[in-house]
Amino acid sequence: MSTSNPWSVATARFGLGPDPSGAAPTGDARAWVESQIGVSATAGLDPDLPPGAENARRWRIERNIKVARKKQLAEAARLTQAGLTVPPVAPAAPGGPQPARWMRPGEELRSRLQRTVTQKETLPERLTLFWADYFTVSVSKSTVLPLAGPFEREALRPFIFAPFRVLLGHAVTHPAMLFYLDNDQSMGPQSPAGRQKKRGLNENLAREILELHTLGSTGGYTQKDVTSFAAVLSGWSVMNNPAAETCGQSQFLRARHEPGAKVLLGKTYPDVGAEQLALVLDDLARHPATAQHVATRMCRAFICETPPPQLVARMAETFRRTDGDLAAVVRVMVRADEAWTVPPRKLRSPTELLHVVTRLLGAAPEPPAVAEALVAMGQPYFNAPSPKGWPDEDNAWTTADGIKTRLDWARGVGARFQHRVDARRLMEGPLHGLLSDETRTTVLQAESQEQALALLIMSPELQRR
Repeated sequence: MSTSNPWSVATARFGLGPDPSGAAPTGDARAWVESQIGVSATAGLDPDLPPGAENARRWRIERNIKVARKKQLAEAARLTQAGLTVPPVAPAAPGGPQPARWMRPGEELRSRLQRTVTQKETLPERLTLFWADYFTVSVSKSTVLPLAGPFEREALRPFIFAPFRVLLGHAVTHPAMLFYLDNDQSMGPQSPAGRQKKRGLNENLAREILELHTLGSTGGYTQKDVTSFAAVLSGWSVMNNPAAETCGQSQFLRARHEPGAKVLLGKTYPDVGAEQLALVLDDLARHPATAQHVATRMCRAFICETPPPQLVARMAETFRRTDGDLAAVVRVMVRADEAWTVPPRKLRSPTELLHVVTRLLGAAPEPPAVAEALVAMGQPYFNAPSPKGWPDEDNAWTTADGIKTRLDWARGVGARFQHRVDARRLMEGPLHGLLSDETRTTVLQAESQEQALALLIMSPELQRR
């Protein structure tokens, strides 16, 4: 990517590469990016993907069958060892068809990649990737497995241009987030359920909302605020009974909610049940520290590790002035000269690179399965190492092993697509004017089409932004 060509910035920094079905982009690059603000991030998704609640219900039914089957087999082994008669082990789904299959995260990834190929506007997709990292959930928690993909589809995509308060509310009360940060286990110690079961608060969700989702680590809150906020969040859980109509949905259980008013950041919130959380989120979303935190995170993700302070300040001021209007905040960033002149320092994450290559080739680069490729490159899908998400430093992915794995993957892609995609045509078509003379010469001097594609994938213009 070269900042001397505005279309390089438009397609790399604010997108996922040029449209592979057309010729080289022309016209006003900034206007083209700005025209994508407000474009739906849900259009083009597979309509057959199941809602999160239904997928969670299917997953739980399958898990319950497996658990019951394991118990039956263990009991049969015990009876056999004791020399007793072993009753026949019941089939997995007696008297009826097998339960509906639940959608795996890898299948969600393929659907996302397919949307990348078919959509001309990719700013919404870049923002979706950003917010999915900002509000991290991880399938390291088994209960999140059927909900990670739906979390992105239901809690993030529809609201990437909405007021931040709307996005925040949907993200932190989605079943995936409640499971991931253990809020389904939290009970107010003085609540009826807490007193009966002798259990207390879990502070994970409260701490991460304050530190990662709103105020930031320097936002001025204390441990006492974390504990108070955890009390506000107590009672927010997920229905787990697959026989219930609301299985897989978030629910507020008053019997688990810590009773009484709560004091957070010096303000008292009355005990009004589920509405108490809404009141707290209203104030957190409007807090000046939240504006600064969101603006900084967005600039780091889109521009560079140390973003221009003046741009961060303008974005934060817009956030405060518009009550967190994310479309307005993104517009300030897109219109800023700084966003178009900072050199391409940031190495793309494996997930982002996979999207760029998929878009360029017109198909997901399989085999190996795309989810397996991400594991090999060190960024397993929906499995960040902590609630902080993945590192966003410019060279976070620049390790010896990481670069070697990328090169091996690029070679494999070149071998599989050498008879389907012509690197020369890509350079003469959608990539025309977006590559340096050095990159063009290197690719043209390749000994084979396989090598040419691998070199193109490993070029600075595709690897960095």
